[in-house]
Amino acid sequence: MIPFSVHNTYAWEGQDLFMTYLPIILTIAIGGILLFLRKRRGKGPTGLSKWLAAFAGLTFLSTSLSIFYQMVLAMSITGFTLAVTVTIIISGTGIVLSLLSLFYALRKSQILTVGKRVLLVIIGIVSIFSWSGFFLGTFLVILAAVLPPYGPISRQ
Repeated sequence: MIPFSVHNTYAWEGQDLFMTYLPIILTIAIGGILLFLRKRRGKGPTGLSKWLAAFAGLTFLSTSLSIFYQMVLAMSITGFTLAVTVTIIISGTGIVLSLLSLFYALRKSQILTVGKRVLLVIIGIVSIFSWSGFFLGTFLVILAAVLPPYGPISRQ
């Protein structure tokens, strides 16, 4: 439960708990609004599978931005060290997972091939080991892999 317990560590350090969650809240809120606006223009996710993958991507991005935010805070006190590269790799992994999930979600193709399903499951597995998405993203992206690409959300 590292993704959750790390926020307790931030609070223990004296950080405002709301501020530690703010990058996550803003990323999901702004990303959700942008997805909705794209959908209204006919360029957003179509179908339940793609909406789940899109929000999984937003959770991966939000945890990456949260990690990056904490890294910048730490660097303002300690300066640059080699340990920063590990943090950048962990944060970068979440960003790559986010981009892959959003790329699937925003593509026009409605065909959910076996290869795409396997890729979504792999994204979910990698997200567990990179602490991305607070496990919610993992659940959503794997659910997107097993659901049919069409669903009640795709109807206009």
